[in-house]
Amino acid sequence: MKILVRKLIQLSMLIFYSQQIIAQAVVSNPMAIGQDCGGGGGKGFKVFNYISSPLKILAQIGLNCAPNLSSPGFSPNGGSIAFSPADQKIYYIETTTGNNSIVWSWTPGTCPVSSQPPVYTYASTFIVGLDFNPVTGDGYQIEFSTGSAPYNIFLRKITSFGPPLVAGAPQQIFLPAGIKIYQQNGDIVVTPSGQMYFVFNNKLFNLDYSTYGTGSLNATYIDTIKGLGSGVNMVGLSYANGKLIGSASNSGGSTCIYKEIDISTSPVTLAAVTSPIGSGLGKTFSSLDMASLITGIGSAKKVYSVSKTGSNTYQVKYDIKVKNFGNVNLTGVQLADNVKSVFGASVFVNASVAAVGTLPAGLAINSSYNGNTNVNIFAAGGTMKATPQDSATVRITANLINPSLSTFYNNSATATGIGSFFGINVTDLSDDQTGLDPDPNNNDVSDDTNEDTPTPLRLSDWVVVLPLKIIDFNAELNQKSIYLYWKITNDDKESSMNIQRSGDGKNFTTIKTMQAEAALGMQNYELTDASPLDGINYYRIQFVQASGAISYTEIVKVDEGKNIPGELRVSPVPFNQSLHVSVSVNKSEKITCKIMDVNGHRVYTAYRIAAKGENRFTLDDLSGISPGNYILQVQTIDHVYNKVIIKSH
Repeated sequence: MKILVRKLIQLSMLIFYSQQIIAQAVVSNPMAIGQDCGGGGGKGFKVFNYISSPLKILAQIGLNCAPNLSSPGFSPNGGSIAFSPADQKIYYIETTTGNNSIVWSWTPGTCPVSSQPPVYTYASTFIVGLDFNPVTGDGYQIEFSTGSAPYNIFLRKITSFGPPLVAGAPQQIFLPAGIKIYQQNGDIVVTPSGQMYFVFNNKLFNLDYSTYGTGSLNATYIDTIKGLGSGVNMVGLSYANGKLIGSASNSGGSTCIYKEIDISTSPVTLAAVTSPIGSGLGKTFSSLDMASLITGIGSAKKVYSVSKTGSNTYQVKYDIKVKNFGNVNLTGVQLADNVKSVFGASVFVNASVAAVGTLPAGLAINSSYNGNTNVNIFAAGGTMKATPQDSATVRITANLINPSLSTFYNNSATATGIGSFFGINVTDLSDDQTGLDPDPNNNDVSDDTNEDTPTPLRLSDWVVVLPLKIIDFNAELNQKSIYLYWKITNDDKESSMNIQRSGDGKNFTTIKTMQAEAALGMQNYELTDASPLDGINYYRIQFVQASGAISYTEIVKVDEGKNIPGELRVSPVPFNQSLHVSVSVNKSEKITCKIMDVNGHRVYTAYRIAAKGENRFTLDDLSGISPGNYILQVQTIDHVYNKVIIKSH
C-alpha cells in the first residue's frame, strides 16, 4: 500500500509539473549529483523541475543517470556540478585524495558511458564549487586552502577547460572581520543576471567579483543558515524562480533536507521543499551539490508614437522587446501580435513590422506579417542564445480608420520559445514598460505579478482630437484688466470655448463661455478680464466638441507685478530656413522655444539665454520642417507666448 501511495504521489507531481510548465515564462530545473538518502545506493546525476506554487516541490525529469567515468570514477561525495551557458554542457569536478581535481563534461539529457575520459585534471587543487556567469559565459570556481581550519577561500576565473585550460590565477576572497570557515562543505551559484552567492559552513555570502584580477575580492556576509539541525550542513545551491534552493545533509547521509532561501529578506527566510523522489523507490535523493538549468523568455512593449495621417485616419507604432531569460538556448522562438483583434475589424486597416537595430543571428523578420491573418513577427525556426543573452526589438506600424479617440485599446504581444533540453515550452505576455524591461523588479523572472500588464493606448492622449486646427493664445496686463486674445481655425459648427482662470495654475474655473465660429480661414477672438485675481492669474481655454471631446490650450500666466506688455514678434512671414524672434523678459533667464504642428506635435525645440528687456535672436536649421502652418511657443518664467507661423515651400 505504501508503495502504491508513493507511486501516486510521484505521478501527481509529474502531472502537476506538466500543467504548470505551459503557462510559465521561466522554468527552473535544479540539477544535482548525490545518492539515495541514507547513503550507499542510488548514486547519480539528476535533473528536477522546481514548482514553487501552490506547493514547493522538486519533481524529477529526464533519465536516471549514473555517469560512467574513467578512474577514479563517479563519487558525488567529493564532487561539484555546474552548467555552462556558453557551450551548453554540464561540468562535473571530483576532488580526490591528494587534492587532485578532475573535470568531466557532458550534455544534459545524456549520460556518460564507456568510462568517459576527463577534459582536464588539476594537480594539488581543492575545488569545492563551480558555476558560470550566464551573461558572459565565464566560469568561476571556489578553491580552498590546504591545511587545517579555519580555511582561506579563493576564486578562479575559467574561460575554457579546453584543452588547453584557459584560466586566471586563484585570488583570495576576504571575509568580513570575525567570520571564519571551519568546514569544506558548500556550493556556489550565479544568478541569470550575474549575481554570485556562495554558502560554506552554513554561512551565506554575496560576492562582487567584478574586481577579480584588478582589485580586492571582499565578500558580503548575508546570514547564517539556521534551523537545519545539529550536524546538518548546506552542501548544494541552485537558483530557481527568484530564490535560492539549498540542499542539506549530515555526515552520515541519514538527513536529507531541501530549503527555499529568500535572499530578499533580512535575515533570510527559509521554507521547506518537498524532497525529490530518487532512483530507489520509497527513498528521497540527497543532493550533495547542485547547479541551475533555467529556460526562460521575457517580453515588454510600449507605444512608440501616434500620428494623425488624415481627417479620420491614424498611424500607431509599438516597440516590442523579447529576451532570453535563462541560461539555456531557445529554439522555436516566436513573437505574436494580433493588432486587428485589439482595434476591431472596422478600425484596423493594415499593419507591418520591422527590426529596430540589428536582430540576433538566429532571428529574422517574417515579411508576411500583417497583424491580422499572419500575426507571427519572426520567421519560423528562430533561435536565441543564452550567452550572451540574446534580445531583439521590433517596431509594429498599424494604420487605423475612425478609431474611438477616448477608448483605451489594450494590447499584449506573446513571446514563446522551447528550451534546447527536455522540450520545455516557455511563454510570456508582454509587460507595459516605457524602458522595454521585461523584468522591472530584477529577480530574473519575467512573469511575476503585475509584470504581464497590457500596453494601453488612448488616442486622445497623443493627438489633438478637435477640428480646431490652430491655436494662438496670449494674455497681457492692461492697466487693471487683463487682455486675452487668440486665433483659431474651426470646421465644427457646434464647438464651444470655455475661458478659464486660476490663481494657482492647477484649479481652474470658467469665467466666460463663447461659441467657436465655423468658418474657413483664421478667426480672431478676444476677451477682457476686468476683475482679475490679485497677484498672479493663470488662463487657459477649454475647447468642447459636439461629441463631448475636450482639449486645452497651453496655460498663460500674467503677474501684475512683473508684466511687460507687448507681443511675440517674428519675421519673415512665411519663413524658410530661419526665423527671427523678438521677445521681452523681466530679468535674465533661460527661455524655451518650441515649434508645434497643428496636431500639437513638437517638431523643433531650442533654448536661448535672454537678458532683461527686449531680446532678438534667430532660430536656425528649420529647412527640414515640412511646409504648412505651425505654432511658435516661447516660454519665459513669467509668460508663455504663442504665435502662428507659416513655413513656405
